[in-house]
Amino acid sequence: MKTKYGIVFALLAACIAVFPHPVQAQEEGLPFSFANFGLEIYGGFSKINPKEFNSISRYEESYLKFFYFDKYEFIYGKDATTTRTGDSRIGSLDRVLPFGVRLTYKASQTLTLSIGIQRVKGDRSSTVGMVVAAPDGSGAEYRLPSFPLSATAWIPEIRATFGWNLPAALRLELFMGGGPLFAECRSVFERHDIIVDTQSQRYETTTTMDMTGRKIGLCGELGARLRIRPMKFFSLFAEGGFAFRQASGLKGPGTLRTVIQNPGAEPIVTSEKWDDRLWYLLDYGFYRSWGRLSGSKASNYFVDSIYYPGTGSFYLDLSGFQLKAGIAIGL
Repeated sequence: MKTKYGIVFALLAACIAVFPHPVQAQEEGLPFSFANFGLEIYGGFSKINPKEFNSISRYEESYLKFFYFDKYEFIYGKDATTTRTGDSRIGSLDRVLPFGVRLTYKASQTLTLSIGIQRVKGDRSSTVGMVVAAPDGSGAEYRLPSFPLSATAWIPEIRATFGWNLPAALRLELFMGGGPLFAECRSVFERHDIIVDTQSQRYETTTTMDMTGRKIGLCGELGARLRIRPMKFFSLFAEGGFAFRQASGLKGPGTLRTVIQNPGAEPIVTSEKWDDRLWYLLDYGFYRSWGRLSGSKASNYFVDSIYYPGTGSFYLDLSGFQLKAGIAIGL
């Protein structure tokens, strides 16, 4: 973690060192004037890979394969048939959409300072099912009607932009900025595990879990953009670069509800609720006659017999390369 934060600050310092002329231009700053203020509105796309957060979907995909495909293949071999429905895989969060506004101030011909607010949001939902049929009439069914993963962050940011005018009303700009990251992540799922015996009796367990985590982290951005000014006080811009967005030590509430329905019996319902619990990257292990399923999963809930604190603290990483486009009024 400290290394990654150090890289961000090192890049910011390097950007200033590489471009001494724009920095020097601040000494030749423009007289203060309200005419130097402007407004920018933008949106975009950012590719991310939050591996630790996505361990939740990887666990569920492994659970499905282990308890349905592997189990019945071990018992019945190729005589068992499996039919998968819905998505081909349980999806992972792989993109966020940034949107924001900035108030800008033109300090010199090359330097523009700005403050603003940015929201970054991403979500991914999956619907998956599997039906297993054995030759003796028994079988199983797995249903995951909805499994959304989501992450949201609000970022109050400050930015310095260095620019040079080009021909044809174009302007090349380099920027760096950052601010605190008010991050939130959430995982919700409802899983139905159904076992059918040789007498066609159904045994169903429904598990519903909702977990949320929140924490203040850090955001830093570096990149370049091209601006075109079709009118004096109006311009369009497109920019690209890298954004570091990361938070650790997330805490939050959660709920767990389990309903067990056996033939001829009343449902057995258990429920739990917790507040402000720390997220961990937890180890899990299942050992059966047909094999072993083990790994790590992000969660703020654990059962001692299955889950236990393993590899340490969880962190939410929404870093990635990004593309944005927007409009600027003024300047």
